[in-house]
Amino acid sequence: MRNGTTKVQGEAKGDTITGHISRLITAHRVLGVRIRDTSKRMNGLATGHDKKLIDIHGVRMKKKVTPANIELYKIMIGMRWEGIAEKFMVTSFLALFLCLWEGLLRQGGLLSTNNKQRFHYRWFASLGSVFLVIPPSRQKERVTIHRLLVALTSSSSSILLNKPPIKNSANGDSDMIPMITAIHGRDRGEVVPGYWLAQHVLNRLMQEKNLGQEEAWKRPLFTDEKNDWMKERKAKAVWRLAVEKAITLRDNKKPSAETVKKYTLYSNKTGKKVSMDYADTISGTETRMIGAWAQMGGDAPYSRPTTSAMQRAHRATNSQSITCME
Repeated sequence: MRNGTTKVQGEAKGDTITGHISRLITAHRVLGVRIRDTSKRMNGLATGHDKKLIDIHGVRMKKKVTPANIELYKIMIGMRWEGIAEKFMVTSFLALFLCLWEGLLRQGGLLSTNNKQRFHYRWFASLGSVFLVIPPSRQKERVTIHRLLVALTSSSSSILLNKPPIKNSANGDSDMIPMITAIHGRDRGEVVPGYWLAQHVLNRLMQEKNLGQEEAWKRPLFTDEKNDWMKERKAKAVWRLAVEKAITLRDNKKPSAETVKKYTLYSNKTGKKVSMDYADTISGTETRMIGAWAQMGGDAPYSRPTTSAMQRAHRATNSQSITCME
């Protein structure tokens, strides 16, 4: 059997072997065909096989993605995107990458991950998933072109994105806190994901202005050049090209293919969590509210998100640059 990571025939992991044998045993039992109990032999085979691989190759380090960081985003925001994406799509891609970072989101909730998948606004991020809080109001409001223009020109507005029920809330009974982040701060030289999301949603609503407001809210949050739901493979390709150019500009030399390969869309989410781990001012409560794992105290069920605390935590991570090994 082939190893799923190395693609080498005959180097499958032990749990792959036991998994295949277990399914074979189950099939025999379902069909009523007698089969001897092979559990001891099966476990011995798997253990022996894993040990043999160590004899052959030694200990293999588990491959991990390289976390993204604020320095990389700053270069991407300021660089030219010729040969990477069409000019009118740059804001969309920056909004996508920075949303994955800011909300610790999985791309499976934002993008089409296979050709058979059909978009549904209740399962995936749509324009209706985005809300605004425009002071002095404390109420979240649905996005409209007018409200976005007001939010982009006021000094303390926030943008919210309801997280899709993609992994731990498939039954729709979710207590996930929305991504809550500020729209302003670019004048202080900060990376502001909320600004790029607001600009992107404004562009998207302009694209869908021929639809009624209710119908526009049901459209995908991220679409491609043809206004179809954006495919994951398209976003992956653009991300790799953007990373390659950003690293080239940073280091004054083109990175190796292996270096670029370690940057995946998941690098955005991983980068945010790494930055939060190294930020001294972020509490466990704030970490959980943003969407990452943190050790839970006894009072955690009573915690509630506050806009000011969320924005303070985001600012703490978005103003520091943690550089990991590549």
